[in-house]
Amino acid sequence: TTGEELYNDGTIEVSVNGDFVSSTSYTYDLGEAVLDMCFPSFDSIQVSNPTNDAWTGSIMASIDGGSIFNYLECTNCAGATSTEKIVVDGNSTGVAQASTQCMGGISCDLLVYTKTTRLVSTSGEWVT
Repeated sequence: TTGEELYNDGTIEVSVNGDFVSSTSYTYDLGEAVLDMCFPSFDSIQVSNPTNDAWTGSIMASIDGGSIFNYLECTNCAGATSTEKIVVDGNSTGVAQASTQCMGGISCDLLVYTKTTRLVSTSGEWVT
């Protein structure tokens, strides 16, 4: 969900299992949901932003059919790792908007985890 603070609105690309499910051709408004979809399963989630219009917000996912949603962990972001507040930017002008930063247009990998289970991908296989 897009953040509510000044300059949080912007563009973001989201990929699930390697397929784009959102596009940077749309600018998300403050407080607007980027994606609210169900998938039979997912192995990977990536976010990126090839534009210079930074997007800041929170990213959550559920692995139990929507009963419990958890923030994700960004494995290659700068700064912090939680997607409770993350900035995704094609350059680095939005760096101060969040402590978790996906900058420079790179594709950032997000993992689903809970306090008791952390999923780690090794060679495409999920292990706990």
